[in-house]
Amino acid sequence: GFHMAGDGKLAAILEPNKETCQMVGNKYSMSNIWDYPSVGQIARKLEEQNIQPIFAVTKKMETVYAELSKLIPKSAVGVLSDDSSNVVKLIVDAYNNLTSEVIMAHDALPNFISVKYTSNCAGGEKPSDRGKCDNVNIGQNVTFTVKVTADKCFNSQSFLIGPLGFNEKLKVTVQTRCKCECDDSNKPHPHCGGQGTVVCGSCSCNTGYLGQRCECKLGQKDEASLKAQCRKDNGTECEGKGDCVCGRCQCHSTEGGGNFYGEHCECDDEHCEKYENKQCAGHGK
Repeated sequence: GFHMAGDGKLAAILEPNKETCQMVGNKYSMSNIWDYPSVGQIARKLEEQNIQPIFAVTKKMETVYAELSKLIPKSAVGVLSDDSSNVVKLIVDAYNNLTSEVIMAHDALPNFISVKYTSNCAGGEKPSDRGKCDNVNIGQNVTFTVKVTADKCFNSQSFLIGPLGFNEKLKVTVQTRCKCECDDSNKPHPHCGGQGTVVCGSCSCNTGYLGQRCECKLGQKDEASLKAQCRKDNGTECEGKGDCVCGRCQCHSTEGGGNFYGEHCECDDEHCEKYENKQCAGHGK
């Protein structure tokens, strides 16, 4: 078998393993202080160093190490003969199995960034946290598609991505555009009547013009004065039932399909008292 985190309790060793090499005189110096590393810690360190372990075990221990191998990516298990004469063949076979398996992985990331892989391999069309292709032959090309998703705004975040067992890595830098950073021209735009520029989908009017499409020329009045013309008795602009355009109210439609009307959109034909469910008892409007 093998030791793992927690076994140190039998010797009253409770301090977790720190994942650092503590060698003194070519001997490990923390065996009486630190617990054994966990399988996760071993797997992480092997991945960081691009090491692909091969477990050569007896037939009796094959099942145990086969389960362990499932927890350590890019690892293999081989069964030794009674006299260990097949050790070379075991290593060659295990190496061939490892090299036929391609696994894409990336650095640990904050929870607001996710990475998903798809590939052109069998079963690779379903997005997964790790891209994997089995039975890859020498000279065969496999393609991975990587999708990076950001769940919130941030300045910049970088991480490494690449196949396990190889030293080559690709550095990916992710930046978000959460502010208005549209690439608009500074020239007057026809959408704004030639009197303004388009900035992120809306008009920024030249001095002396206003309105959704810069259709109002201020002349002798300022913007505040024009908006004041749309308020009855200093109340709500167009009674909340229209838009103030160049100092005049453009009234909205009513819920019944008619229109509000009047200088300040104060009138409509749908709110007279009803008799027998008929406006004006059906005798007027």
